[in-house]
Amino acid sequence: MNIALIDDMPQVLTHTRKLIQQFADSSNIDFSITCYSSSEELLADFTPHKYSILFMDIYMDGLPGIEAAQQIRRQDESCLIVFLTRSSDHLPQAFHCHAFDYLQKPVTQKDISRVLQDALRLMQTDIQYLEFTHNRQTVRIPHSEIISILSDDHRTVVTDNKGGRYDPLISFSKLTADLENESRFRQINRGILVNMDYISGFDSNLCILSNGQKLPVSTRRLSRIRQQWEDYTFASIRHKMAERRLHS
Repeated sequence: MNIALIDDMPQVLTHTRKLIQQFADSSNIDFSITCYSSSEELLADFTPHKYSILFMDIYMDGLPGIEAAQQIRRQDESCLIVFLTRSSDHLPQAFHCHAFDYLQKPVTQKDISRVLQDALRLMQTDIQYLEFTHNRQTVRIPHSEIISILSDDHRTVVTDNKGGRYDPLISFSKLTADLENESRFRQINRGILVNMDYISGFDSNLCILSNGQKLPVSTRRLSRIRQQWEDYTFASIRHKMAERRLHS
């Protein structure tokens, strides 16, 4: 799991990193921890799905943590953001960024352990992720954000709904083995897996995706795949309508 710490006070970075590492050691979990001394430094290095958790100070010189979090949220909806501060004044703004938690300084081992335990529990049960290595970084993409996975000229290419394009060092068959068991994913041709949530339609034997991709569909499978997409879309609409009635 990749974690980023953002604070303009070196002693806070050192202290928080030590607490996280102590939790990792006691839990036998491998964390990769990166420290940034400003929001600007983080944003210059940030890419969607690079980090699972951000521990971010709200009050910093330069761009405040709240504004940096808002920019990150526009790129990455799944990253968990934990704000660190000495005041609760910005609590409402923090949760507008869909903050995972809000810790008051000085942060204790108990605080860090609680947040990380909650985060691990969420990641293991509620959200399914595709995890792989890209450019020597571990990337975790929620299954719901994957648009397509292609086998392209001896490479595997993953595209997500944030415009990200990744080349994991793993074969197409191994990467997609678990995804093929999910109703939302369909292999439309040899070496082409798509998420039916992002299918816009079909044009002749091409599958049109919401990001503009046009991918060839197996002629032999075309009518069956179109029917599966229509059935899936209808079932999704019925499920959403049932949920609305349940909560109305």
